[in-house]
Amino acid sequence: MTVLIAVYNGDECIGRCDARCYDAEEEACECICGGKNHGTGKQQALDNTRDQAESWLEQARAGGQNVTLAEIAMDAQCVPLFGLTEAGAPMGAVTYHGTHNGSAGAGAVEVIEDGRVTGLLHHVVRHSPTGFSWGYAGSGPADLARSLLIAALGDEAKCPDCKGSQKIGWNRTTEQDEPYDPARASDYEPETVGKCYCDDGYRNLPYQDFKFQFVAGWGDQWRISRDEIRTWYLTQPAND
Repeated sequence: MTVLIAVYNGDECIGRCDARCYDAEEEACECICGGKNHGTGKQQALDNTRDQAESWLEQARAGGQNVTLAEIAMDAQCVPLFGLTEAGAPMGAVTYHGTHNGSAGAGAVEVIEDGRVTGLLHHVVRHSPTGFSWGYAGSGPADLARSLLIAALGDEAKCPDCKGSQKIGWNRTTEQDEPYDPARASDYEPETVGKCYCDDGYRNLPYQDFKFQFVAGWGDQWRISRDEIRTWYLTQPAND
């Protein structure tokens, strides 16, 4: 379900507009768009959101809602969002939200899909076995930066040689080195099977640069979208 716009008071989502509004066939709903997107279909709702989102926020605040953060779908953006704080990363399909004081625990990072928390960011441990942190340049922030890149890039983050298996072997049939698949163990020359140079199945990611440019400067709360992370990564020099 595509969320076109969502607004927050701190960590609490206090209003959103999504498919329940723009695909609705029943009586008018009550959401942040004020009925402008009701039953219009997705494309018209995107256009409406692009043109009118700022006025919707002004109306919400004038009506007494304490809106501290707004997120808008990438497809509905025409300019950066109305002077948002560091926590106000534009909304993609997936957003990562960190807080030092949340119910999930200190240093927890929530994964938010279409406006709903679906779990916690997986910690790929390299420097900090005790967990994530941010706001300075240390081990916890380094692991957070690397784990965010791995999560955002998906299969693209895997080592190009072993494809994440951490092992490589000589295949008798293809007569070449390839990622080792234990389900096809008999296909490999046993003496050629060995650990990949990548160590843990991932490519050489520029996570230290990401740490210094983003993670080290984050405050108690922050949000960043998967699209933002991927866009940043594509601007970096090749590391493999």
